[in-house]
Amino acid sequence: MHALRKKSFGKILVLVMVFTLLFGFFTTIRTSAAARGAWAPNTAYAAGDTVTYSGSTYSCLQAHTSLVGWEPSNVPALWQSGDSGSTPTPTLPPATNGVTFYEDINYGGTAITLGAGDYTLAQLNANGIPNDWMTSLKVPNGWTVEVYEHDNFGGTKWTYTSSSSYVGDTVNDQMSSVKIYIGSAVTFTNPIVAPTAADPSVVFKDGYYYYCKTMSGGIGVAKTERLQDIGGAPLAKVYNAPSGTAYSNEIWAPELQYINGKWYIYFAADDGQNINHRMYCLESNSQDPQGAYTFRGKVTSSDDKWAIDATVLQKTDGSLYFVWSGCENGAAAPQNLYIAPMSNPYTISGAKVMISTPTYDWEKNGSAINEGPEVLMKNDKIHIIYSASASWLNDYCLGRITCSDGNVLNPSSWVKNSTAVFSQAETAYGTGHNTFTKSPDGTEDWIVYHAFQNSGGGWGNRSVRAQRFTWSGDYPVFGTPTAYGAILAEPSGTVKVDYSRFEAINISLNFIRHINGRGHIDSNVTPFDDSKFKLVPGLADANGVSLESVNFPGCYLRHKNGEIWLNSNDNSQLFKDDATWYIRPGLAMSSAVSFESKNYPGRYMRHRDGLLYCESVTDSQGRNDATFWQR
Repeated sequence: MHALRKKSFGKILVLVMVFTLLFGFFTTIRTSAAARGAWAPNTAYAAGDTVTYSGSTYSCLQAHTSLVGWEPSNVPALWQSGDSGSTPTPTLPPATNGVTFYEDINYGGTAITLGAGDYTLAQLNANGIPNDWMTSLKVPNGWTVEVYEHDNFGGTKWTYTSSSSYVGDTVNDQMSSVKIYIGSAVTFTNPIVAPTAADPSVVFKDGYYYYCKTMSGGIGVAKTERLQDIGGAPLAKVYNAPSGTAYSNEIWAPELQYINGKWYIYFAADDGQNINHRMYCLESNSQDPQGAYTFRGKVTSSDDKWAIDATVLQKTDGSLYFVWSGCENGAAAPQNLYIAPMSNPYTISGAKVMISTPTYDWEKNGSAINEGPEVLMKNDKIHIIYSASASWLNDYCLGRITCSDGNVLNPSSWVKNSTAVFSQAETAYGTGHNTFTKSPDGTEDWIVYHAFQNSGGGWGNRSVRAQRFTWSGDYPVFGTPTAYGAILAEPSGTVKVDYSRFEAINISLNFIRHINGRGHIDSNVTPFDDSKFKLVPGLADANGVSLESVNFPGCYLRHKNGEIWLNSNDNSQLFKDDATWYIRPGLAMSSAVSFESKNYPGRYMRHRDGLLYCESVTDSQGRNDATFWQR
């Protein structure tokens, strides 16, 4: 530990003399002041220009093109507060491709910049940072720094996403290891499953999200640590529909549930004729929801009528109830909600009871439909959130019925909300057929649903979205559906992964990946690890980055003859140069990222026709193709 250092009077006097000698020179290179309005990144400024930032006026000291992280208050070498006056000796701006740690308060004393990566105490020492040394730090916009009290990332962790002129008494001189991330994995972009995708079923258990959906000829289950990754994770096919049976065709809306220590999947299927849709059940053979299942057969009430979209309600006393959507006259509307008691997760043991039928106008747009029931429970309230109206119309929405006395088989115990509880918004039309899940730390509730981006888009335009919802007492409040492309904070407690995935901003859910060594973008990434890369300090410049493959360690994305390839590091200087990139604010969107070549400045990694290239970017199409979301 050491006290905050103070400059001696002698050092200050020397600096004042230097500033005085240099003042004349810098005033000679300044041009007449030009008022440029509010400061902005990616803008060319000339010496003498004035800008406003955070309520203050600044004068430009050196001609430059601004970048995120070079805000006037952060870069005294480039900007001086006020319209004019003497200036300090110019120095280079703080690195935007690394985090700068300072020995003293107010960014004073020795300064050392580190690129992205994990640094043990030995690695910090090798980079010139002693143990228990850091007092202030500058963090580029969009980066994350995790400071650890002990070596090997032990003890208390402090997280920084912005600069700090003094880290405080608790953290001062306490850094013994550190992790630096390029970008911040604290947001995601809707949709999380690209079109065409509908009827999501998501369960969070034991640190993983499981996403169940129909796939060709059967049912698949994906597994991810993060909710936002369910659309890109590979599907394990857990059920192949046999041919020539009553349940061989039109498999709809599989519902994954964990009940009494086992996984179950409920799905609707028929023989090719919609009028014959019925509900069926699969029971897992193990604790792995991606493993083998046993077909338990049809789940039906005694009248064996048309049925889809089933789920199981389990009360706090352990009793089970089958809830589904069905019709009384073949497959003709109205489509109602029914409930019946169960003796086990695949057997109905009593008479069915109708608990909802379309009564309000908002339930009858296109057709009188109540479907897709999902259970929500809070204290003594049992809610069923269901979808209403025709699913191919903008007006598809969510309604709610609530049972407050626990008598779920009594129709009069269920009270319907008189208005829809979740309905269309711009670029989120036809919102419905949802599922509910939790944040990894259990503190947040999330709704996952489908919607289509374009008004009148119909079934073929549906994608899966996710957003957090809250409560008013014991009643859920879902708010407004988020727009297509909206950026949201990820669920609380989401695991910090040691890799990144990069999604093209102009082709939703298409990620950078490698195939047979060639760089691609792709929406159907199998194996999933082909799209995972570790951002490590640049092989040729630690202020840059290199993208190391997760499933091929020691192999990096590099450019070769203008193409992007995944190659093994041969330790040549040429390879290191070709595999080193500078993270820039996204050329098409500053909140995203672009990768500029180290040895070919002005050339960027970009996609074209599904392949990756290193090229100059001269138009809006190129800027879009060279900009990626970091996931």
